[in-house]
Amino acid sequence: MIDKLENFLLLSTAVGLAIIGCGYGVNPNFYPNLFGYEINNPNAFHVFKAFNGLYLAFSGFWIFSVFKSELKKSAILLMMVVMMGLIIGRIWSLITEGKPHWLLLVYLGLEIVVLLQAGIVYEKKYKNI
Repeated sequence: MIDKLENFLLLSTAVGLAIIGCGYGVNPNFYPNLFGYEINNPNAFHVFKAFNGLYLAFSGFWIFSVFKSELKKSAILLMMVVMMGLIIGRIWSLITEGKPHWLLLVYLGLEIVVLLQAGIVYEKKYKNI
């Protein structure tokens, strides 16, 4: 059962993060337009496309790890680190800038759920290894 949950978590999070990441790279104004602003600066486009590459790299590693069992523990740990980083950044922003667009709060909720699920997988499968 835990193996199925682990594979589902790795694949679903990888697909979700890849889709979100493509919003940064394919059309760097996708999120700015969604959230009510626009960017026209090559430096901002560069940063957004770097986010796209980072998200796709994480996603690729998580998908690859589904087929390489020796990488799964590292993939779950990386997932926990990535989700914790996103959660900390979003909470910091909530404290310093206030309430964001509702979709960003949904992302925060999903990141918390993924972190908790990854923690459960790690605790049940890898804690004593």
